[in-house]
Amino acid sequence: MLPLKNLKEFLEQFRKPGSGDHPDDEREILFEPSVHEVLNALLPFYVDHQVHQIALSAKASEHSARMVAMKTAKDNATELLGDLTLEYNKARQAAITQEILEIAAAQFSAA
Repeated sequence: MLPLKNLKEFLEQFRKPGSGDHPDDEREILFEPSVHEVLNALLPFYVDHQVHQIALSAKASEHSARMVAMKTAKDNATELLGDLTLEYNKARQAAITQEILEIAAAQFSAA
């Protein structure tokens, strides 16, 4: 019977002769609890549900932002590690080249 906007149509269609399972049924339809009681119960439930959905969306958004930040930090750390490895390898190669030059110069001057 929900959403409530279709309830009126449903009742009118049900009460029309020849348009339901029981076309000759003249009984009055009584709903319990009353419409006001149902609305009074549904409205707080609806508001609670909407607040809960908003809170869940906020948590999901925060989680997503943290994941993006962590991925960016990881990418930056990987790039920095590559740069530092390159610097280290250049410095090591320069030290090795310097030692080879010193050894060659010492042998050249000794000869």
